Amino acid sequence: MEALTAVQVALLTIYDMCKAVDRGMEMTDVGLLHKSGDQIAEISARYTPALSGSLAMQAIRDGLPTGFAQRLMQTLEISKKEMLKLLAISSATFDRRMKGDKFISAESDRLYRVANLAIRAEEVLGSTDKAKHWIHKANRALSGDSPLSRLDTEIGYQQVLDILSRIEYGVYS
Repeated sequence: MEALTAVQVALLTIYDMCKAVDRGMEMTDVGLLHKSGDQIAEISARYTPALSGSLAMQAIRDGLPTGFAQRLMQTLEISKKEMLKLLAISSATFDRRMKGDKFISAESDRLYRVANLAIRAEEVLGSTDKAKHWIHKANRALSGDSPLSRLDTEIGYQQVLDILSRIEYGVYS
């Protein structure tokens, strides 16, 4: 049996850490982006959340964990004020939910919308940073609103997904 390389050990460690958070997740397109001497500088992997299809629907019905909102806020740099608007809840309700372990179904559905849009934006735009910037930036196709500000309704969410599809296929947006 061959010994594992440092890169393989690092990738297995990352994989184990991700699996601890989301057991159904998948990692694909794993690769070493940069190595300097014996030091691993950058590793890349595409992460696909387990929440899709009927699993997502059941998780939403059961209520998504509060950690899901925390990760979204941190990753996408969503302020508490923005999150309150997206979830259509008061600050007191949000604080109460965060002290508990999960959101109710309607709030979970809205959280899933934000996460799904972030994943789609990253796929179309090519990176998390570009997606984050695009989500917050005023968009002419949305009458100057940011995509994030439209996610509080299903119609707004569909408009934003439509714009991403147009971008993906090279249609002026």
